Amino acid sequence: MSEATNQRKAGNCSRKWTKALQTITVPILKPFLAMSHFAATHPKIVIVGTIVFSIGIMALGVATNFTQETDDDIWSPAGSKPVEHGKWIDEESNFPKDARTAVMVLHRDGKGLFGADETDTDMALESTKRLFESVDHFRNTPRYDELCAMSGYIHPADDGSWTNTCQIVSATTFWNDNTTTFKSEATSDEVVLTAMSADRYPSGGAVDHDQLIGYNKFTDNILTYGESYVTVIFLPVDKADDENSEAFSIDFEKDAIDRILELQEQWIAEEGNDYKVEIITGRSFEDEFGRSLTKDLPLLPLVFLLMSILCVLFFTRRDKVLSRGWMGFGAVITVLLAIIASFGLLFVIGVPFTSLTPLLPFIMFGVGLDAAFIISGAFARTDHRKNVVERVDDTMKDIGHTILLTTLTSSLAFALGAVSSIPAVRYLVIYAFPTIIIDFLFQITFFIAIIVIDQRRIEQNRRDCCFCCAAPEVSDASTRDLSGKPEQHFADRLMVGYAKFLLKPAVKWVVIAFFAGMLAFFSWRTSELRQYFDFTKIIPADSYIQGWWTSYNDYYEANGVRAGVYFRDVDFSSQDIQDQMESYVQELAAMPYSGENEPFSFWLRDFREFVASENIESLVFEEQIKLFLENPLHYDAHHEDIVLNEEGVMTASRTLIRLDNIDEENVLEVVAALELQRSISANQLINKDKDEWAFFTWAEDYYIWEFYLVSPDELRLTTIIGVVSVSFLALIFIPHWTAILFVGPIVAILYIDLLGFIELCGLAVNPVMYISTVMSIGLMVDFVMHVTLRYVETKGESRTQKTTETLETIGASVLIGGISTLLGVLPLALSSSEIFFTTFIIFFGLVLLGLLHGLILLPVLLSMFGPLDSISDEEADAEPEKELTQTGNAAASNSMDEPELDNISVYSTESLEV
Repeated sequence: MSEATNQRKAGNCSRKWTKALQTITVPILKPFLAMSHFAATHPKIVIVGTIVFSIGIMALGVATNFTQETDDDIWSPAGSKPVEHGKWIDEESNFPKDARTAVMVLHRDGKGLFGADETDTDMALESTKRLFESVDHFRNTPRYDELCAMSGYIHPADDGSWTNTCQIVSATTFWNDNTTTFKSEATSDEVVLTAMSADRYPSGGAVDHDQLIGYNKFTDNILTYGESYVTVIFLPVDKADDENSEAFSIDFEKDAIDRILELQEQWIAEEGNDYKVEIITGRSFEDEFGRSLTKDLPLLPLVFLLMSILCVLFFTRRDKVLSRGWMGFGAVITVLLAIIASFGLLFVIGVPFTSLTPLLPFIMFGVGLDAAFIISGAFARTDHRKNVVERVDDTMKDIGHTILLTTLTSSLAFALGAVSSIPAVRYLVIYAFPTIIIDFLFQITFFIAIIVIDQRRIEQNRRDCCFCCAAPEVSDASTRDLSGKPEQHFADRLMVGYAKFLLKPAVKWVVIAFFAGMLAFFSWRTSELRQYFDFTKIIPADSYIQGWWTSYNDYYEANGVRAGVYFRDVDFSSQDIQDQMESYVQELAAMPYSGENEPFSFWLRDFREFVASENIESLVFEEQIKLFLENPLHYDAHHEDIVLNEEGVMTASRTLIRLDNIDEENVLEVVAALELQRSISANQLINKDKDEWAFFTWAEDYYIWEFYLVSPDELRLTTIIGVVSVSFLALIFIPHWTAILFVGPIVAILYIDLLGFIELCGLAVNPVMYISTVMSIGLMVDFVMHVTLRYVETKGESRTQKTTETLETIGASVLIGGISTLLGVLPLALSSSEIFFTTFIIFFGLVLLGLLHGLILLPVLLSMFGPLDSISDEEADAEPEKELTQTGNAAASNSMDEPELDNISVYSTESLEV
C-alpha cells in the first residue's frame, strides 16, 4: 500500500482547507490574470503605454514635488524626546537660530606646537603666526565681511568701539583677532606664551584654555605646552532683515573650505614645514557624504550591464531563432521601468528622497528579475502547439499565484517597516514597497507583452540577434521541437541530477546535521553582535573630513559633545526656580561624562554676580536683566541664551555643558550618557510626573544616540512582525495547512543565520546594518515561498518524487533569481562607501544563505516531512481552461473580446489525496 493510500483519510481536511482558501484567493487573482491576458492580446499598446507612463511620471515627479531629506533627526524615533525638544527649539522657543560654524585645527602631527623640548624656544611665536595665517586665509574669502555684517555679535574695534562681526573663538582673540596687533606686540616666544596664559581676553571676556589649545599645560600659571590650536568661527544665519542669510552662509562655506584646503596644499609643498591645518564646516558632512554616493553612481550602469549580460546569456540558445536573448534584455528593461515609475510616483506624492534611497536600485535590479525567470520558465513548459495567447493564459494559471504570493510577502515585509518609529527606515521602505508592487505589475504586463512579441518572432522564423532578418528554412525538423513538448532548459536538467543526489538518504542526514550545526554556530555569533558606529566610515577615504576628525580626536581633548541645557515655562524671577536651575546644571556637570565641574559660561551665575556687584537687588527682575544685557561683555556672552518677550519678560533660557568624556564610537557609552542625563532631567522637582519637561538638555547628537537606544528593540520587533506576517500570508495563500510549519521556522532560522553571518564578517549594529536587515526580511522569504508553494502544487506518489519535480521545475528559477540578486549588489563591493559595502556584505549573506536554505535544507525537509497532498489544477484544466482557450483562439483571430474569467478555479480539490 502506497504512502498516499495510508494517509487517504486526511484528504478531506486538505480539500476543505483548499476550498476555503479559494474563496479568498480566486477573486484576488482574477484581475491579474485579466491584465496578463490583455497584455498578450495587445502587446504593442502595453509596451508603449508602460514606457510613456514610466518616463512621464518620473519627469512629473522631478519637475513638481521632488524633495530631499538630509536632516539628522530622520534617525531619531518620531515622538522621542530629542525630536520633541528639537522641534520646540527651532519653532517655538524664539532662540536665535544657531550660527553655522567653521572649525579649524592647527597641529604638527602630535609633535606639539610649542614646549615639546628645550629646542622649541621659538615655536610658540611661529605656531601662532601660522594660526593667524590660517584665520586670515579664511577671513579673506570673498564676501566674508558682507556675511559678518549680518552677525548679531559685537567685537571691540581698534579704536575702542564695538562693531558687528563674525565671532571667532581662537587663540587669536588674545590680540583681538587682529593680525597687525599681533605682529606689533608678539615679539618673542615668551611674550606669546605670557599673553596666552591670561584668564581674560583684552576685551574682558573669560578664557577657556581647553577650548582654544589642545592638551595644554601650565607651569606657575604660565602656558608651557600645547598640542593644537582650535579655531571656531561662527557664521550668521538668522538675520531678521535677510531671509537668505543661511543660504549665503552655506555658499560662503564652500569657498572658505576651498581656500583653507589650498593653504593646506601650500604648507605640504613648503620644504621643512610640518604644520598642518584641517577644516570642517556645517556643510562638510552633507557634501562629502553626498560625494561618496555620487562617486558610486557609475556602479549603477555596471549593475544594468551585469544584469543584461546574465539575462541575455541565460535565454540565449544555439538555435538563432529559438534563442531569446532579446527577451532576456527585455526582462532587465522591465525592472528598470518599474524603478523609474515607482520613484517618479513617490516624487509626485512628495516622499522625501534620503541619502539611503540610492541603495534601492541596486537591490531591485536583482530582486525584480525573479518573477521574469519564473514566468519565462513556466511559459517554456506550456504546450507549443497552442497559440501564444493560450500559452500566456496557461502560464499565468500555473505560476500567477506563486509570483503574487512572493510579491505580497516581500511587499508586506517592506510595508511593515513603515510602522518603524525611525523616519529614515520609513522613508526607505516606502520607496521599496511600491517598487516591488509595480515591478510585479510590469512583469505580468510589460514582460508578458515582450514574451508574446518574441514568440511571434520565432513563429515567423526570424533571428534573435537580428530580428528583422528571417532565418533559413530548417531541413531537419528534429532540430526544432514543434511537437508541443515543453522546452527543458539546461539548468532544469542540471536540477534533476542535483535532486537525485540531494535526496539520497545518507546525504539528507548529512544535510540535517550540517544545518543544525550551522544554526548553533550562527546563533552563538548572533549573541555576540554589538553596537558600533564610526561616521568616518560612510564618507570617502580621501575626504578632508578624515584628516580633520583624526587631528580633532588625537590632538584636542575638549572634543566632546556640546549639549544645551534649556529652561522654559517657569518664573525666572523666582529665587526658588533659580536655585533649581543651578542645582540641575551642577548635577549635569557632575556626570562622569562631563568635562567640567560647572558650565564655563552660565548666564544665571554671571547675572547673580552682576546684581550683587551693582547693588541692584531692589529692582524688579526684568529691569535687572535689562541692565545685565546692556553690559557689552555680558551681552556678547549671553544675549543668544536669553529669550525676552515684547514686555521684557524672560520666557526661556539656556546654557551649555561639555560632554568631553565620551567615546562617540562606543555606542554603549553614548547610550549610557543619554540615559543618565535623561534620568537627571526626569528627577528634577519641576519635571516630576510631567510629559513636557521645563528643564532638559538637547544636542543634535541626541538624534543618532536615540537611534542607538531604540534600535535593538526596533530590530527585534521588526523581525518578529515580519516573520509572523509572512507566515500568516503563507497560511492563507499556500493552500495547505502544513505550509506554515515550513515557511515560518525556515525564515526564522534563515534570519538568525544571517545575523550570525553579519557578526562573523565583522559588522556591528549601526544605522546601515539596521536598514539592510529590515529590507532583507522582505527578500529572504522568496527563497522559501517559491519552493514550498511549488511542492504542494506538484503531484507525486511519494515525497521524494514531489521534491524532485519541484526542484526540476522551480529550482533553476530560484537559483538564477538568487544569482541575479547577488549580481545586482556585487558592484557595491567596489564602493568606497561603507554604506554600500555593508549592504553588499549583508545581501551577499542573504543570497548565499537563502539559496542554501531554499535549495538544500527545505527540499530535504519536504522530502522527509512534506505533505503528500496535490493541489494541482486538474479542475482548472476543465471549464476554465476551455474558456481561456476559446478566448485565446478568438484573440488569435484578431478578436478584441475580453476573456471570460469568472469561473476560473486555481486550485483543484479532486486530486487531494494525502
